[in-house]
Amino acid sequence: VEDPLSHPFRSKYAARKLLKQALEHVDPSTKPADEDDDSKHAPLSDEARVAAARIKYRLGINYIECEELSTGEQLLVEAMATMQAFNATHQSDENDKSKEEEENKKKKKKKKLFYGALIDAGNQLGVLWANRSEVKKALEYLTEAEQLYEAYNAASATASAAHAADAEAEEDSGVDVDYDRERIEAFHTLTLFFLAQAYGNSGKDEDKSAKYCHRTLCR
Repeated sequence: VEDPLSHPFRSKYAARKLLKQALEHVDPSTKPADEDDDSKHAPLSDEARVAAARIKYRLGINYIECEELSTGEQLLVEAMATMQAFNATHQSDENDKSKEEEENKKKKKKKKLFYGALIDAGNQLGVLWANRSEVKKALEYLTEAEQLYEAYNAASATASAAHAADAEAEEDSGVDVDYDRERIEAFHTLTLFFLAQAYGNSGKDEDKSAKYCHRTLCR
């Protein structure tokens, strides 16, 4: 959508309104105080917390794109914390499976994890901190985004091998909750580009900057 110069964020504000409505529906505690008719809300279910995190992630991107950086940062940090907890819990569950559950593994649909959203959010926060001249903090987020991409590739390879070995398996739809490989590859290209810039701006790691520039150009 191309907004007029007089209202450059008009479509994004409209999208924000819908996202806020969705978030308030999933998590009533996010309603403004003057609209909240119940100050005591029941704890959210795991499903609701994950749904709220996915909305907060998109809202965070929205605020950053509208140059409201502090609010966008807060939303992305909150969303990432929930997504990371979801990933950690599921990975722990997978490691704790009994032998009997392992034998029935083919009969169960594998739960997908958050990779793309976390990579994208890490990129956004890395750029935000780089623009504040906080290169160390920027590199923390960007390095984590790079590691998530590597974890995504490893999970995809494992899932593909399992799918190929199981003739009765359903069609493989990937391992990420929301994104396909093409989109995650695009996120990773940005990670590499931002890492090249961050290391270049640090003034101490020109070799690493050159390495990431080369990797970016090779994609």
